[in-house]
Amino acid sequence: MRHRYSCIIAVVSALLLIPAAFAQDEKPVIGINSFIIPAEDLEPLKTAALAGSGRAAYRLAQYYGFAFLNFEEQLHWMTIAAENNDQTGIYGLGFLLAKKPDPVSRIRARYWLEKSRDQGVEPTASLARQLLQELDTRK
Repeated sequence: MRHRYSCIIAVVSALLLIPAAFAQDEKPVIGINSFIIPAEDLEPLKTAALAGSGRAAYRLAQYYGFAFLNFEEQLHWMTIAAENNDQTGIYGLGFLLAKKPDPVSRIRARYWLEKSRDQGVEPTASLARQLLQELDTRK
């Protein structure tokens, strides 16, 4: 039963975190034409994210994490998305941190997942509840 929930969480999380973009001057690992971010739009998107746009930061997290498999940049922009109070970014950061092996990351994962759960926005609230249960069983 627990395995089924873990699989469901992984699938839904992957759907939530589908690659949103890739620049024309880089070679993406995967590419979906409707999610292209032209190279000239990348810097304005970064500026918007740094100025408080959670959606822009989340889009950049997807861009780096899924189109280019640059997980350091993905974590950087997902953190900004969460700090900018983007609902999916909050859950996404909790998800990314929960998958790290170190205890400090899991403590921070719990913080962001509880925040996602407590905000009650679906489907991320349900996913956060399930991932929190999974974290409890890994202690």
